[in-house]
Amino acid sequence: MPTVAELIQEVVSEKLDRPALLRKGKNRNDSYITDPVFSYIQTADRNRRTDYRIGFRWVPQYRCLWFSFVYNPIGADTFQRNLDVTRLITTIRKTAHFRTTHNLYFSSKSEFSLRNHETKIFYDKDLNTFLAEVNAFDEARDLRRDLFPKLPNRGKSQTTDHAWAAGKEFALLLATGERTVFDKPTIKKIIALSWPLFLSLYPTKPIAKRDATLRRQLLVIDPDICCNMNAIRRLPKSIKNVPCSQVFEAAHIKPHRSGGTDKGVNGIWLCRTHHKLTEGKLKGNWPRPEYVK
Repeated sequence: MPTVAELIQEVVSEKLDRPALLRKGKNRNDSYITDPVFSYIQTADRNRRTDYRIGFRWVPQYRCLWFSFVYNPIGADTFQRNLDVTRLITTIRKTAHFRTTHNLYFSSKSEFSLRNHETKIFYDKDLNTFLAEVNAFDEARDLRRDLFPKLPNRGKSQTTDHAWAAGKEFALLLATGERTVFDKPTIKKIIALSWPLFLSLYPTKPIAKRDATLRRQLLVIDPDICCNMNAIRRLPKSIKNVPCSQVFEAAHIKPHRSGGTDKGVNGIWLCRTHHKLTEGKLKGNWPRPEYVK
C-alpha cells in the first residue's frame, strides 16, 4: 500500500504528465514532492546545490501537508515575481476545510528591518481573522515585495557580504490530519486547489494577466476567483465536460476587438481552457452571460 507521500507523488505526476520527484528532507522524515525540472534550473546556482526543498511537503509526524519553498536562491526571484497575493488568498480560503488551523510564514524584509527577526508568521484557528491579518499586512507592506530579505552572511564558504540562500523561505499549511483523510481523491482536490502556487515556481509566468484592467474591475464585483463556466447560460455539455485547467483568467464577455470594455460587468472568471473554448462566443453581462454559436 503506498504511503501518503507516494500518493502525493502520484497526484503531482498526473498533473505534470511526467514523473514527479519525491525527496526526503535531510535529518528528518519530511518528504518533498516536486518537479524534477527544478533540479536543472537550480544548477545555475553557483554552489551547484540540488537539495533545495520546494513544492509540496508532507510531514508524517504531524500528518500535515504544506506548500513549501525553502532556501532556493534562484527560484526565490521567480517565485516572488510570479506570486499573486489574490490567488494566495483564494487558495487559503478554498483549502480551509482541509485543516483545523491556518498557518502561513515567510522570510520578511520588514520583520528583519523592524525587529531583527527574519520570519513573519500568521497563525489562527479562525479563517476570517487569519485572512484579515494577511490582508492587512499586504495592504501595509505589500506581501509579495516584502518576501526574501538578504540576511547577513552565515556560511563559511560565502565570499560576498550577503548569503545568497539566506532569508528565502515561504510555507502555507494546506491540510491537517485532524480534518483530512489523506486518500488519493482527497489529495487530488488539495493539489488542484493549490496548483496556482506550484505554477508560480516556474521561470515563465504561470498566471495569465492579459488584461490587468479587467481583472482589477472584476475583482471588485467578484473577488472569488474560480472557473465560473456553470454561470454561463446555454453552455453546451461538450464544453462543460472538459476538465478545468485550474489556471484562472479574467475573460471578456464581449471581446475588445468587437468593442467590449474593461468594465467588470463585461467580465467573468474562467479557467484558461474554458476561456479559450468560449472566447468570442458569449453575450450579455456578468454574472450570467449567455453562450451563442
